[in-house]
Amino acid sequence: MSGIQVHVRVRPHAETVWATADTVIFMYNRVHGVATSNATLFHEIEPCVHSAFDGKNVTVMAYGQTGSGKTHSMIGTNQDLGVIGRVARLLVDLKESRPDTTICASYVEIYNESVRDLMDAEKREANLRDGPDNTIIFDRSSTPIRNFDEFCTLAERAERSRQYGVTDMNEHSSRSHIILTFEISRGGRKSSISLVDLAGSESASRANTDGQLLREGGFINRSLLALGNVVDAIVDNRTHIPYRESKLTRILRNCLGGNGLTFIVCCLNPTKENFDQTVASLRFAQRAMKIRND
Repeated sequence: MSGIQVHVRVRPHAETVWATADTVIFMYNRVHGVATSNATLFHEIEPCVHSAFDGKNVTVMAYGQTGSGKTHSMIGTNQDLGVIGRVARLLVDLKESRPDTTICASYVEIYNESVRDLMDAEKREANLRDGPDNTIIFDRSSTPIRNFDEFCTLAERAERSRQYGVTDMNEHSSRSHIILTFEISRGGRKSSISLVDLAGSESASRANTDGQLLREGGFINRSLLALGNVVDAIVDNRTHIPYRESKLTRILRNCLGGNGLTFIVCCLNPTKENFDQTVASLRFAQRAMKIRND
């Protein structure tokens, strides 16, 4: 049995951060301060990539409120690649030393409780089906990745199809959860590493959303609530785990109390007005650390 690894990353901010006279202690595998680069963060995740290449199923997930730096951590910039680009580059490098290896990638989003293939021009909704060993099966494109340039082409195409919006809390707000999965076949063994960029929870009043943005925020918050309910049920050892509350928790079933390795990057925006959301994120991450995957 192995516990979920949780690293906390604090977003740099020009404003004064909050302070409190109350003593609250949270424990994590590691806390990354405001000077942490994506390269430093990836150094902690790199062993998980080697585990996936060696035959284990791995999930790396970015969690946090809107505007806390999740997408920067996962995608990054041209000057400072995020986790996704660095994972792709390492997998391609590892593949070169093992010519019997094939790597394929799929890119999907969960938008308003619909699972959509970002490689499908028509963005048709995929139906989820139960598979063997508590797995979830759904139709999605699978693209061979032979070199890093091929991955970059795939990623750019997916980003163009991804749902973004502008709110008062985030001028480049993700409106869907993104799941990029690399499937690795080597020597008759199959494994995968899934990279999950979760949309951030948001307050409708602070984000000043209405219409379609308000509806999107409602779906995001409900799916994140379902994720928290699943974590609570597993940690409390309840007989019923509510994986079916959302498409997100159904797809992530194997990395929450299943048989894979899981690494969570909990991102924080530490300004005063984000105090409640920051504490909620820290509490979720601490609860998630108590889960034991088999």
